[in-house]
Amino acid sequence: MARWARVDREPPTCPFCIVLISRGAVYLSKDSAEFKDQAKFHTGDTCIAVLVPKGKETSFDGYAEQQAAKDEYIKATRIAEKQTLSGIVAAIEQLRSEGTTP
Repeated sequence: MARWARVDREPPTCPFCIVLISRGAVYLSKDSAEFKDQAKFHTGDTCIAVLVPKGKETSFDGYAEQQAAKDEYIKATRIAEKQTLSGIVAAIEQLRSEGTTP
């Protein structure tokens, strides 16, 4: 079964969207990847949903970006004071301000 992934074609990507992109091809529909009518979570959000055919989970257009987002997410979870969305977003912001992530 094909899945959908979020990607950002116009970086820099905000920390909140990094969390969503890091998930990879886990969304069952375009609507779920874009959260239906709320595809744009904030001013300047440029994320889009891309179709990921079965068997292409590690080679879809945007996979390298997803892996970079996943790496950034993992680093943030290691230093986050709270393992919540807001805690991880804050940790991504902290790492970026220290210059330890892209």
